[in-house]
Amino acid sequence: MHGGRAAAARAAASVAAALLEDLRVRPVPYHGGGFAGRECHRITQRGAVVCDALDGHIPAPQLAALRTTWVEWAGMVRTLNRAQEIPAEGIMDFCTSVQRFAPALLVAFPWLSISPKLHALTNHAPAFLRRFRSLRSYEEQALESWHAFFNHARAQCMADSFLGSCAQLVQRAAVERQLLAE
Repeated sequence: MHGGRAAAARAAASVAAALLEDLRVRPVPYHGGGFAGRECHRITQRGAVVCDALDGHIPAPQLAALRTTWVEWAGMVRTLNRAQEIPAEGIMDFCTSVQRFAPALLVAFPWLSISPKLHALTNHAPAFLRRFRSLRSYEEQALESWHAFFNHARAQCMADSFLGSCAQLVQRAAVERQLLAE
């Protein structure tokens, strides 16, 4: 945070007040389910309130990038939360939002490292959506399931690169599926 620990505490207090007073979000434990439901959507839809709370706490270029990030995220969430097929126009909108989202996020938070989920969202979800017209099989639970499967099979799928390991995993899965089908 620009300005040290005290400035970070003031910014956090400003955002917390905006969430509580303007958005009426109440603090609840994440695993209690409250923050993953309506409150999460309310924050997404009204991201400008969070950005307004940070005005004066972070540099103007970062704030502008954060505003862009919120707008793009709000558009992406509509697609991410739908189980049914997405029309072609919605797919184009999602892909455009993803292209703007990641660069703006990196300007807003220059210290950010790319997580596997952010990488999957920005690099693979658009292609998956274009091909299958839905992200229902690509949702977080499905990704977590594949991640666990890959970690379990990692010892048997060793290669010089991550891509090589993935190729071995796919080949192994294909062979095992053929054997099971016979």
